[in-house]
Amino acid sequence: MIHQNSSKQSITGIILSGGYSIRFQKENEPWIDKALMSFNGEIILKRTIRMLSNLCDKIIIMVKFEDSKSIYQKIIDEFPENIKSKVTIAKDNNRFLCNGPTLGIVSSFNFIESEFALVVPVDLPLLGEKILADLFSQLKSSSMIVPFWYATGKIEPLVFAFKLKPVRILAKILSQIKRSRADDLHRAILNIKFLALSSDRVNEINNIFTSLNDRTKLVEISNSNDSQTGDFFDLPNSLVVFEQVNEDLLTQVDTFLVNFNFMKPEKEILSQALEISKELMNQKMFFFAGILLFNVISKFILEEMNSKEDMRTQMVELCVKSFWQEAFQWQNRGIRFLEFHSLSDAFVIAKMFNLKDQVELEKETTKLKELLDLKKKKHHIYSLDAMLESEIPLFLDQAMEIIQESEKAFNEDAPTFTTNFLWDHSFRVGKIAYKLALNEGINPLVPTIAAILHDAGKFVLGKYHDDHVTEEEHSSSIAQKLLVNSGLSKNDIEAVETAISALYNKKLDCNINCKIVHDADRLEKLGPLGIANFFTKMTLRGANLSNSILKNLSRELTYTVAAPKTMLTKTGQDLARTRSQKALQYFKELLEEFAYYNLGRFHVKELEIDAEQKVTLVIPEKCHKCQGEYLVQLSKEMGIKCEKVIVNYSCNKCEQKYKTEFCLPLISQKK
Repeated sequence: MIHQNSSKQSITGIILSGGYSIRFQKENEPWIDKALMSFNGEIILKRTIRMLSNLCDKIIIMVKFEDSKSIYQKIIDEFPENIKSKVTIAKDNNRFLCNGPTLGIVSSFNFIESEFALVVPVDLPLLGEKILADLFSQLKSSSMIVPFWYATGKIEPLVFAFKLKPVRILAKILSQIKRSRADDLHRAILNIKFLALSSDRVNEINNIFTSLNDRTKLVEISNSNDSQTGDFFDLPNSLVVFEQVNEDLLTQVDTFLVNFNFMKPEKEILSQALEISKELMNQKMFFFAGILLFNVISKFILEEMNSKEDMRTQMVELCVKSFWQEAFQWQNRGIRFLEFHSLSDAFVIAKMFNLKDQVELEKETTKLKELLDLKKKKHHIYSLDAMLESEIPLFLDQAMEIIQESEKAFNEDAPTFTTNFLWDHSFRVGKIAYKLALNEGINPLVPTIAAILHDAGKFVLGKYHDDHVTEEEHSSSIAQKLLVNSGLSKNDIEAVETAISALYNKKLDCNINCKIVHDADRLEKLGPLGIANFFTKMTLRGANLSNSILKNLSRELTYTVAAPKTMLTKTGQDLARTRSQKALQYFKELLEEFAYYNLGRFHVKELEIDAEQKVTLVIPEKCHKCQGEYLVQLSKEMGIKCEKVIVNYSCNKCEQKYKTEFCLPLISQKK
């Protein structure tokens, strides 16, 4: 086989590293990005980049979150310039409807400039340059090439090479459908080569394509003695699929999805979907017929489509038939892996509408699953909803009812409108606390429950701080009453109470559960999420945009600047650093926008209150009445639960005055 293509074609390497690494985690241990794990003395991401750098002119690392970009960039910066200059980190495009690996793959198309591309996941540390070069050298007249085990009919869906031009329209179609299977792209392409892996090197090849979803695999495959020489592929047993591509029909599919993806299922739309699907069936483009109908049916299952029952029946039956026909195609070709997924799609629709075919389809999919030795993926293990449902089934509903009722009572006694702000905030803080606990290696049950209930006492009896008792004391009491008959152990209930009470009671030890709740509450008010909360809260208080900036932005900026120093966990500190920078940049640009349109000009000044405390103030450049300058006077006083700063603004030319006050940030007092 050819190790390097002699014409030195330009190749873009795509590294998929946008997963959650869910199956890689261990309970009660810190969350780990498997791309950052060390394998035989080298970080896996670094190993993958180095391997691709000899084959590719450009390398794109696809990630899911902005935070990953800064972390990965530090690793890339360790490379010499000739490798570092090739690497780009790009984020998945969240405008696309697809998810999972498909989202990473189709998002990468915006960054590919070469004619050819090579896709690899980040979690195959034994994947080497030789096997990828041999794979690429066989691309030739096919649009895509993917490895497969001809003895079992399995494929490796996340390692493949392709030509950009014929695959682009397929990626565009898949980007508009809510699916996540990486092999959809292989099912969609009509010109593909399945390159058989050598049966003489089964154990070695199986190790090479062993992904690190299970952390125990790290040790298992690190002890293997895999070679990077010799032939990995068996050309005589390889399979070429070459079907006629009707590009006009694919364009119709794309146009239909673009125009009608979010439209109500009017008869004209359903008729058009049926018409296109029937033509796709005639052209033996069964996968496209199936996913087009699947897309329509899954969006408008019963309520709207019941009124169009005859058309619905046609669509459902045709959808099942199209996936079944596709399955026959893959069965005849010996690609049992794709046959299984085609039948699975048919079964889902048949079961959804209780068709008689579901019995036979279930039997066939079960048989194929056993043949392929496919295991169920345990993504639910690290799910907050699954944890609460398992440990304390009725908790969420009960907590929501208590918090919503207290806010409703407060709204009835306040000159405002009905809101659901407090529960919304509480549930978000619970979600953040859950993630922090996993990252800190802590059992998330106690801190998550405490986080959800930390504000339950904010509006006791419809009042806000009316009895001079902190809301944390009320919240702790509510937690005890709610949880006492919940099935939660006595120790866990006491731990929840302590985690809430210790937030502001200096006599109590703010342990790790308390610290997680503390940080989650502050992170919910930071970064893009915090900006959204700031403006929502200002609207609820009846403040327009100008007044929000004038009277409340000083508090927001003070908290944002201090945020990393107020966090009590390492995870919280790391998250606060990136999110505070995002928020500060946003507010800086907002004030610049005000100045540009002459809506108002402001100075942003950092002033010391004392040796340990600073505040960041937003000060109008001129008094709107007389164009005088504002003078600022700072003072402090102790409130019911915090030390407050009081800022008095007064014009030096006229009587214009106004005041703002807020709690000072607590700088790491409970570490």
